[in-house]
Amino acid sequence: MELRSVDWQFVEALIKTVGTALGATAAAFQAYRLGVRGFRSRATLKRDLDILAMLQPGAPEHALLKAHVDRLIKTLYGSPAAVEGRSLPSPGHLIQFVKSVSSRFPRPRKGGDFAWGLALFAGGSVWAAYSLRGVGWSSALTLPGFLAFMGLSGILDAYGLLDESRPPTKANQASAKPGTPALD
Repeated sequence: MELRSVDWQFVEALIKTVGTALGATAAAFQAYRLGVRGFRSRATLKRDLDILAMLQPGAPEHALLKAHVDRLIKTLYGSPAAVEGRSLPSPGHLIQFVKSVSSRFPRPRKGGDFAWGLALFAGGSVWAAYSLRGVGWSSALTLPGFLAFMGLSGILDAYGLLDESRPPTKANQASAKPGTPALD
């Protein structure tokens, strides 16, 4: 294979896509790690300080809450050396995090339909975007667009969303009653 026969526009598009996906993943990880958790912790700290001001200094709850506030302040406003010394999470923690996030999403009823639908949707979308650059919505009317829509319907069917959205017909209702023969 000569280097002249390589489609450099495709290689460039592929590199840009992978780079964008990696950048978005890193940004989301940093936002989670720094932004959301830090905001919630600061809001929790303010609430705990307000409650601490209302408690009597000799009460056991006061000592417990004060120890919690001290730990939270050290975590949020500790020395920069302690923050820089943090390492990336271990693979075990990452696997546990992925499992906890994935457990929140519903599982498809039909795994094969989901896999084929995802493959068709991704392949058709990439093919349509690459072969019909700048065409716009009319790419949905071509073979790649049709494959992408087929993939999307496969994904919906894997979750059972297409079956439940169909209105019941007389044939379905008659065959669903006990003692009635099914209509062919």
